Amino acid sequence: MIVCKFGGTSVADAAGISRLVRIVEARLDDRPLVVVSALAGVTDALLALARAAYAGDAGAVRDALDALTRRHASVARQLPGGEAALGPIQDDLEELGGEVESIFRRMSRPAELVPSPAGASCGARGS
Repeated sequence: MIVCKFGGTSVADAAGISRLVRIVEARLDDRPLVVVSALAGVTDALLALARAAYAGDAGAVRDALDALTRRHASVARQLPGGEAALGPIQDDLEELGGEVESIFRRMSRPAELVPSPAGASCGARGS
């Protein structure tokens, strides 16, 4: 068994992914375990998305998710059989988008004020 790890520029686009497929195919007798990380630039895009989420910018988060979706769909369309994967991928992304929107709705609501139990107080009590 061999481990083949690909990431960054080696999976930047459909051409890069096609190259890595040929590399793995050439090593099938070695029983490769293939590990693929994010497309080039996607980790930075996810970090930017996280910063937008932390800032509460729902529009920027939606735009970032849409851009990532378009990029991955574009790469998939250029790969043999990639078009067939787009339906399930789009379903997963729509579910993720709904979850993100739900989180933003919860974050944008003011915290509920809960009355303290009778007799409870903060600070020091006088004698």
